[in-house]
Amino acid sequence: MQSDSTVGLRITVWRPYRPSRPLAIENADTATMRFVGPEDELQEEAFTWVTREDVWGGITDDTVRETLREHFVSEFEPTLAPHERGFDKVARILTEIANSMTNTSWSSSTEQLDEDDVSPFRLNALLAFHTQLQWMFQVFKDIPGASLSVR
Repeated sequence: MQSDSTVGLRITVWRPYRPSRPLAIENADTATMRFVGPEDELQEEAFTWVTREDVWGGITDDTVRETLREHFVSEFEPTLAPHERGFDKVARILTEIANSMTNTSWSSSTEQLDEDDVSPFRLNALLAFHTQLQWMFQVFKDIPGASLSVR
């Protein structure tokens, strides 16, 4: 049985936000305003990808599946500061995923390509996930201060 936490990951790439003019942000604790400066870690969304498959579902070893999923989610929690979920961590998780490929199998997709298609297509969900994550890494890794979050 699949849990809802493994399906529908929302992976977002963030880049530093540099406002063109000073911004004031309200501090809810003290009901005061403060100005945002260049030292603040404000970020803006650069790219978002929502998975529709259980990317971990094709891993045949339960221990590997749970360990890899937990590690990925914990490394890129949105509650972490942007510098704590940078693209150096993406490179490491890509290596972990690549090393886990021997523990995968092909399965039927939960999606259909066409409404008239009665049989779903076959995929290796972990391989597809690795390919997309690698593309994201290649595109965004050289942006200073870029980070990734997972929900």
